[in-house]
Parts: sequence; structure tokens; C-alpha cells
Amino acid sequence: MQEQTSGKWSGLWQTIGPGVLYAGAAVGTSHLLQSTRAGASYGFSLIGLVLLVFLFKYPAFEFSYRYTVATRQNLLKGYRDQGRWALVLFLCIILPSAVIAMTALTFVTGAMAASMLPNGYGISPVLLNIALLVGSGIIVTIGRSTILDIGMKLMMASLALITVITVGLAFGKQSQPIPVSPGQELWTAGGIAFMLAFMGWMPTPIDASAFTSVWMEKRSERTGHKPSLNEALVDFNIGYLSSAVLAIAFVCLGALVMYGTGEEFSNSPIAFTGQLTSLYTRVIGGGRWMVSFIAFVTLFSTVLTVLDGYTLTINAGFAQLLPENRTVKRMRFMVMPTLIVAAVLLASFFARGIKSMLDFTTITAFLTAPALAYLNHRAVTSDSFPPELRPHGALKLLSWAGLTFLLLFSAAYLYTRLT
Repeated sequence: MQEQTSGKWSGLWQTIGPGVLYAGAAVGTSHLLQSTRAGASYGFSLIGLVLLVFLFKYPAFEFSYRYTVATRQNLLKGYRDQGRWALVLFLCIILPSAVIAMTALTFVTGAMAASMLPNGYGISPVLLNIALLVGSGIIVTIGRSTILDIGMKLMMASLALITVITVGLAFGKQSQPIPVSPGQELWTAGGIAFMLAFMGWMPTPIDASAFTSVWMEKRSERTGHKPSLNEALVDFNIGYLSSAVLAIAFVCLGALVMYGTGEEFSNSPIAFTGQLTSLYTRVIGGGRWMVSFIAFVTLFSTVLTVLDGYTLTINAGFAQLLPENRTVKRMRFMVMPTLIVAAVLLASFFARGIKSMLDFTTITAFLTAPALAYLNHRAVTSDSFPPELRPHGALKLLSWAGLTFLLLFSAAYLYTRLT
């Protein structure tokens, strides 16, 4: 009995990893920036939307784990098996998404770094963006050291702890009523656009479901351990649930500190991130530099994780699309430099409009979400997929409900834009 228990924990320990990476990719701009904006603008009224989007996106992310466990291959193979059209569609979505996402992430991370410096307001955001992109590319290429990984995980845990403590203290200082249900302003064209922007990267764009699949495949190859579905889902649920709790905490932080004050987040990148850190200092009474540093390291961790995820996933996609093509095999060395150059060029267009850039990025992610969620659904419900591991009952119904939810919100947004 003791040997069985020991083996169970050993297998779980070897499996855990992709879920932690997923959490690292999730706790970035969607949480620190979009969630606090939601609370500052609409109080507690969007907490219900956080719960809904986590619920309805759950199957799309869970299916990537399910597919990899069942087939021992990454999700890109599942797209290829549906037909070349499915893989081409995925690549057409993820290629621009990767450039836009890397631009947004490094822009925010660079602005957070600049906000810590005495003369930060005189530093060009584009130059910071270039430095971070090049530096991240070098670190990911040579491989992150154990010390760097551990340090970033500690910073992420510290940010989570500080956020929860700050929210608890802010509740004690609350002096005015804060709305808990959506008002009429949310159902205007601007309100619907904000909700899409809020949900687009909450917790991450659905194209990131392919990241976890590739990471699982790589980890299994490295450790030699083939995880069971239960082991894989424990890893996934740890990352998914922790990112949900933090998203709610950031909404509460924005609501408790900024709602009703008349203050709005600036469109200037450095001023925007300065306002973010001030949410903490207003409550805890100091430590601005410490909070900024912890937030910067957390965001930088997200940059590294997402760059690694996009590079591996795009490589895997082209490998599935043209498996015997030698040119494609050589192309894998060009994916990361191409992403970095394209992100630098895009940054020049959004140098002074961080909120506009974030909204454009996240709305685009939401509008492409139904197609990717459908591809994930088909991958695990096809006739070739092992019957005993196919989703059944409530999970399958939830997947269809999630697709309907994503489609209805997308249609509502497009309708308001057209009319």
C-alpha cells in the first residue's frame, strides 16, 4: 500500500510542470491590468463575468491535456488529423496573435521597469520593448537557469500573497458602496467592447491551450513518465484555479481602491503601470518600489513563458503541416527572431496608447476563440480518439455551452460595431 502511494505521488510530481507554466503565462496583463481596470470602472459587477469566462473556457484548455495524455502527441497533431485546413486555420490565427501578444506583454513589462527608475518617464517605451524582446529571446534560446526559474516563481507567489493581503486590508477601509451587479452602461457598444477585451485574455487566449500540450509532450520525453489523465488534470487544475482566484483578487483591488474616485487609468504606458502600483501603496502605505519590482519580475516571467510557448507551438505546427520538408525543419531557428522583429515593428504603432493596444489585442483574441475552441472540441470527440477518454456528460455539454457563449458575445460585439 505504501509503495502504491509513493508511486502515485512520484508520478504526480513528474507530471506537474505545464500547469505551473500555464499559470505563469496567465498571470500577466490580463490579471494585473485588465482585471484592475474592470474593478476600477465597474466595481464588483464583473466578478460574475470572471467566473463565467473561466467556466466556459475550461473545456477548451482541459481538452489539450486530455488529447496529449490519450495520444502521447501534442494538440497540433489533433488539428492535422481534422484536415490540413484546421492546422492552416490555427497557424493563421496564432502567427499574428503571437506578434501582437509579445508586443503587448513586453510593452507593459518595459513600462513597469521604467516606472521604477527616477527618470523613467524620459525613456522611450519602444527602446525598452526592443531590449526586453532581445533579452527574452537570448534567455529562452540558451535555456533558463534553475535559479532564474525559482526566483521568478517566488516573485509570482509574492505578488499573489501581497495582492490577497492588500485586498483584505482594502475591504477593511471600504467607505462607499460598490456595485455588485452589472449596470446598463455595460450593455452599450463601449461596455460590450470592454467586456470582450476583458475576457479575451482571461485567463489566457485559447491558442495558449496548444502551449500546454507541447510542454506536456516535451516534459514526458524528458522525464520518461507518461502521465495518466488524472495526474495531468491535477497539474492543470492547480494552475487554472489559482489564476481564477487571482483574477478575482485583482478585480476587487481595482474596485476597492479606484472605483468612484473619478480617476481613470492613463493611456501612457509608464503612467499606467505607475497607477497600478499605487493601488497597493494607497492601502499598505508604502513599498512602491518593492511592489513595482515584484510586478516587473512576474511580468518578465510571463514574457519568457509566452515567447517559449509561441516558438515551440509554431514550430510544432509547421512540423505537422510539412513533416518531410527540410526547409521547414531549418525554419525553426527563424521563428523566434521573426517574432521579435515583427513585435518591435508593431510596437512603434502603439508607443503612446497602452490601453488601446491592450484592448485591440484582447478583443482580437476573443473573436478568434470560438474557432479554436471548436477545433479542440473536435480533436477529443473524433472517432479516432480513444472512446474511454472522450469527454462525456457534463463536460461535453459545458464545451457546447462555452462555444455558444463565445459566439454570442462575438456576434453582439460585431453587431454593435456595424450599427
